[in-house]
Amino acid sequence: MIIGIFVTALFFLGLIFGSFANVLIDRGQRKESLTGRSKCDSCNHQLRWLENIPVISFLFLRGRCSSCKNKINWQYPLVELVMAIQFSFVGWYVFSNKIDYSLVLWQLIFLITISFLLLVIFIWDFKYLIIPNGMVAIGLAVTFFWKIFIFKKEALDPWDVNNSLWQSILGGLVVSGFFYLLWLFSRGRWIGGGDVKLGAWLGFLVGWKMTYFFLLLTYLSGAIVAIILLLTKRKKMSSQVPFGPFLIFSATIILFWQQEILNLYHKFLLNLL
Repeated sequence: MIIGIFVTALFFLGLIFGSFANVLIDRGQRKESLTGRSKCDSCNHQLRWLENIPVISFLFLRGRCSSCKNKINWQYPLVELVMAIQFSFVGWYVFSNKIDYSLVLWQLIFLITISFLLLVIFIWDFKYLIIPNGMVAIGLAVTFFWKIFIFKKEALDPWDVNNSLWQSILGGLVVSGFFYLLWLFSRGRWIGGGDVKLGAWLGFLVGWKMTYFFLLLTYLSGAIVAIILLLTKRKKMSSQVPFGPFLIFSATIILFWQQEILNLYHKFLLNLL
């Protein structure tokens, strides 16, 4: 009962942060101030507070601006809804798994922060083909301090290469190094500089032991989507497709289902023997 109330509260909190994410993405790309009231993209009509309620306002207005009647971009309610689902899922995940309860609050804050940043970068790259350096830097800093916190909490041997901190550093170096070589070899045609930086953070996040699965999921999901886009003629072989969303999708899967992936892998190996 208590968990249900808490998860519901996180859902509504996610709607608010989803609305802020939309502001951050569009105004950040245009290098505008994050303060000030929101406006219609078509006619610059300043939105009243009733027109700014996440998801509900979109439904109430039937997806159109109250002033010019032009369609409101589906990005806004979609990001708000996805962010809300993410926040509530994180709450359910943290309280449903057997973890150290002294870490519940900190783990919740960490995962919510990471989920927020990942979705912002996902949409930003998907919409503008740009990975914002600032968001990646914040994500790397948050992850680094979390790893240090866990490192101190578990009183790990700093010289043990098997501890989580070294595993994370190695993961970041391997993924970013691999992407940097691709960028260097292709002169930026296969992969962008932003993807290299994003790869460094996500490699640090998932750790060395999961880099193989991380890269496998990234390229597998990318290949599936690319084939679908080509078959439906929505893209050509020469078309530019953002790579960041596939990196983020794979990192998210590993972040929450790492143990399940390892169990499936070990089961697969045992069946081969």
